[in-house]
Amino acid sequence: MDASAKSLVAICHQLYQRGLVSGSGGNVSLRVEDGFLITPAGLSLGSLTENQLARVDLTGRALFKGRPSKESPMHLAIYQAREDVKAIVHTHSPHATALTCLLGPGWYIPPYTPGYAYLVRHLPLVPYHRPGSQALADAIRKEASLTNGLLLQNHGVVALGASLAEALSIAEEIEDNCRIYLLTQGQARSLSPAEVEEIRKVMG
Repeated sequence: MDASAKSLVAICHQLYQRGLVSGSGGNVSLRVEDGFLITPAGLSLGSLTENQLARVDLTGRALFKGRPSKESPMHLAIYQAREDVKAIVHTHSPHATALTCLLGPGWYIPPYTPGYAYLVRHLPLVPYHRPGSQALADAIRKEASLTNGLLLQNHGVVALGASLAEALSIAEEIEDNCRIYLLTQGQARSLSPAEVEEIRKVMG
């Protein structure tokens, strides 16, 4: 557990330093043998320490002291739906969150960079539900099997990875792609389907 906790805390600090979370917003989890480690409720990821982490089993029961993030039902739903997911990063990154407040039915964010095209692929928008609610967890569970990145309307980003590093990279690619979309008002040249397919064949 010590190595896992250390890695999780290091990622939390990086998220804060890179401006992908602020205040006590955002949360991160890492699958472990009997459940998952998750950041606690109400504490800044920028100053988090290993002994403040909470641990939750795969029924949703907290295993020892430390109050899990209120978003733990969302993390639990993803881990139950996807055995291949080992880490989850949830951010309130500013450009992606801004875009979730603008998007409506029929929206589409095209891929602008090779990294996004390869890592993110499909980016569904989950309709708004109260943060921490079972309704949000259930809505995310329906989408999780098809993607490794989600936008939550008026809320933020969820990135799923085979490791903490991969989940962080996916969260960053989503933020960068959303930033390009906003900076160019959706008018930038995007990668063509043929270019995207080539990237996935070569990089995959």
